[in-house]
Amino acid sequence: MKSDPWNELQKLRVNLANLRCEILQSELEETKLKKICQKLLYPFAVELLTPRESELAELLKCKPGLSNKEVGCKLNISERTVKFHVSNMLLKCQVERRADLLKALETKAFATGETA
Repeated sequence: MKSDPWNELQKLRVNLANLRCEILQSELEETKLKKICQKLLYPFAVELLTPRESELAELLKCKPGLSNKEVGCKLNISERTVKFHVSNMLLKCQVERRADLLKALETKAFATGETA
C-alpha cells in the first residue's frame, strides 16, 4: 500500500506548525525567565553605579541629547566604552531604553547612591 504524498505533506505541515509553537513558547519562557532573574539579581544594583557610570549619569542628566560619541569625547573614553557603561546602567536600573534610563536617573539619585 502506497502512502499518499498529499497526506504526508499535511502531516509534515502539522508537525512543523507544532514545532514552531514549541519554539515560540520556549522563547517566551526564556524572556520571562530573564526578566525574573533581573528582578531577583539586581534589586539593589540601582544604587551601585560605578564611579564612571555615576559620572556618565550626571552628564546624561545635564545633557540628555548627547550621542555616545559626544559623551565619549567629553569623558575621554571611546564610543564603545560609553555603550558598555550605558548597557550596564540599563541593566542595573532595569530599563530597556536610554529615555527610560534618564527618567530613572531623574527619579532617584542613582549617581550618588542615595535613594529618593
